[in-house]
Amino acid sequence: MTIEFYFDDQLENTLIAIFKQGWTWQDYLSTTDILLTYPPNLALPHGTRVDLIMDFRLTTHLPTDGVGTVNVIKARDKKLQHTCGQIPREGGIIINVGNPIFISAMLRTFGVEMPPKLAKERIAPSLEKAREAIRQHRIEMRA
Repeated sequence: MTIEFYFDDQLENTLIAIFKQGWTWQDYLSTTDILLTYPPNLALPHGTRVDLIMDFRLTTHLPTDGVGTVNVIKARDKKLQHTCGQIPREGGIIINVGNPIFISAMLRTFGVEMPPKLAKERIAPSLEKAREAIRQHRIEMRA
């Protein structure tokens, strides 16, 4: 699979998605479908915060099989039909791991602009830095 996902064993209620070289928008849509019915995801109690780390360190190019915005809207529409499986949820955030220039370009294909201040908070160079950003956000949300 060109997109793999699993719940992190170091940070509770955090899903990690790893995008590998050659991933396609069809892979993205298929993975979204699988995630929405993923038993460990559905087993989390209602109201549980779930964060997402998207790791793009193994990929250098955007998919060529369509327009990012169109495919993200399709995935979002599917999530709305299955809100109990949507990630992130209940105040959870997304931290992207990888090259900030690549991630910013990719996010623009989703129709998302990443101002520099937000990029510093939501783009990390490693999984450990991403975990730390989520920990910090959780602390801030409790305050």
